[in-house]
Amino acid sequence: LLKVIDEHGKTIYRVQLPKEGRCIFLGWEPSGAALAAVQDHGGAFLWFPSKPDCVQQWEGMQFSSRATAKKNAHFHTCFAEWSTMRKLVLGLADGNFACWDLASNETFISRKHFAGKHKGAITCGAWGGRGAILALGSKNQIKVSKPLMNASWESTAAKLALPDNELSFQDLNFSPSGQTLSALAGTSIFRHLCLYAVREQLAELASRASSRSSFSGILTGGGGGGGVDGDKAVLMPVGEMRPDATIGGIQAVLWLDNEMCVAVTSNGYLRFMQYAPGDGALLEEQHKPCGGGVTAACLLKTTGHIAIVTPGKISFFDAIRLEVVATAAIPPCPDGIRNIKLQPCESGTKLFL
Repeated sequence: LLKVIDEHGKTIYRVQLPKEGRCIFLGWEPSGAALAAVQDHGGAFLWFPSKPDCVQQWEGMQFSSRATAKKNAHFHTCFAEWSTMRKLVLGLADGNFACWDLASNETFISRKHFAGKHKGAITCGAWGGRGAILALGSKNQIKVSKPLMNASWESTAAKLALPDNELSFQDLNFSPSGQTLSALAGTSIFRHLCLYAVREQLAELASRASSRSSFSGILTGGGGGGGVDGDKAVLMPVGEMRPDATIGGIQAVLWLDNEMCVAVTSNGYLRFMQYAPGDGALLEEQHKPCGGGVTAACLLKTTGHIAIVTPGKISFFDAIRLEVVATAAIPPCPDGIRNIKLQPCESGTKLFL
């Protein structure tokens, strides 16, 4: 069921989505012009405030309007994400992806014959460079391309060299400048974090560079391969973070405006990491602002605070003063239920838990 309500709790629109499907993504286009509800079988169901009486179902290259949505077994979606430039990308189980530009209404879908396509399901992705760069990840590959312009991706695979065959990329995020990419791989409390520097360099650097991480891929692009920006680009591993008994598992990865990556762990630790390109070094610092039992965290972009959820409260950590400056009590969860996501609204005046 998709239900849209206003700030007073009044229902504006509701529609029954296919009962066989599972919702994997719900998100507003950044300007608020469209809401996308994405199911694993059925593509994206789009609701527009300007046309509040129906949803449109988008399945790659076609749209349809209907009062009740239907399942599409041939369009198996595993991942979805809006860009800041009003583009929606869907990652598919067969290794292809689809992209829709809201501004121009242009659509694109990759095809099986494209060289360099993912061999497995696309499980994660990230937009960088204000929507000009798209990174997509599958089980053991990350590939970067300029969407809608060139999606063939020859020679752009970065291999995830971990021994456990069950591990796969689960989450990707670019830094604000797009010069660094964070990648989470694994499952549950055993997820690992790796940082990649996105560089334009000579392709032969890739063959000479030695890996410093168990995420040991070198991603290269060039010569029609849809590289990051320019003819030659490499994705170099520059740092890694593993869970352990002291810090616990990685619950969230956040990027601050100053290119600082912050990993929030289940035992209440914050690991600050910043790559210094000039020195080729990763600067690290660790703090413990709260107790254990962390289940979610997010960045409040309007104030720069990091909000951290623990049992019974939300703590607000000041990343400059390096201390908790406020807390807010939250009601306890019923038995068998836990808080799993914390998200601020665009204005920064409300938090959704």
